[in-house]
Amino acid sequence: MTQQRAPFLRKSVRLPAFDYASNATYFVTICTLNRESLFGDIAGDQMRLNALGTIVEEELCYFAELRAELEHHHMVVMPNHLHGLQTITPAERSSPNASPIENIPETPDRGKLVRPPRSLGSFVAGFKSPATKRINEEQALPGIPVWQRNYYEHTVRSEASFQWIWDYIEHNPAR
Repeated sequence: MTQQRAPFLRKSVRLPAFDYASNATYFVTICTLNRESLFGDIAGDQMRLNALGTIVEEELCYFAELRAELEHHHMVVMPNHLHGLQTITPAERSSPNASPIENIPETPDRGKLVRPPRSLGSFVAGFKSPATKRINEEQALPGIPVWQRNYYEHTVRSEASFQWIWDYIEHNPAR
């Protein structure tokens, strides 16, 4: 008799009561799977993107053009991760009492999908998917994971914090 495994449920690092689709500025870090250096290397204090790094940069720029509610302030692609500083300015919701989680599909193993539309999680997923597809096409390796399952985020709460993060992103290759 085979033993059935319970679905793996990962504890979320997101703030449970925070609306990640609300007007806020975020510092986001997305890492490659197993921190594998895929996107180029650092020479001196400059990041040199390879073909995969160029794909990531192009996808970030294209994604920023598509999403009117997402403003990219600054970004850098590193050998095994990327940093971005962006603000979500949501469009008006249909009613003042509308939930940010509307029409979320049921999934068979997890119940309701808890990624609200136009939220930070939706934006990260919306970037990762086409970037992964293009990276896999470039390498002729369809279906291979590129990214860690999650991402790191920090909600920017002050102008001083915004400036510190901007500088961190700007000088990250030199570090």
